Amino acid sequence: MPNRRKRSRVRGSYEGILVLRGKEWPVQTRDISLKGALISAAVLPPLREECMLRIPLSEDIELEMEGLIVRVGSDDAAMDFTGMDEETYAHLSTMVRLRMANADLVDREELEEPFD
Repeated sequence: MPNRRKRSRVRGSYEGILVLRGKEWPVQTRDISLKGALISAAVLPPLREECMLRIPLSEDIELEMEGLIVRVGSDDAAMDFTGMDEETYAHLSTMVRLRMANADLVDREELEEPFD
């Protein structure tokens, strides 16, 4: 099966909160990109649900990505990001860039439409 991803993924275990239907669940990312994240949790979200992923980086900085659950496996779920503010995007871009072997690839990816 060909790789259809438009953004590079990097391994990254970040504690976060998934907000879905007004409820919050603790989650852990397994990998993350500028376009989505693979998450694990004690209770996985249902497929095709709109949600928000919050990842606190410090007391003053919290990433907030809106998205859609696009795949649910036996022990993880894939979230496709559909929106985020500029500050979140800047922090996320830095996080991905720091974990990539070839950070120039992120520069090329950022030239493409982020949410299509």
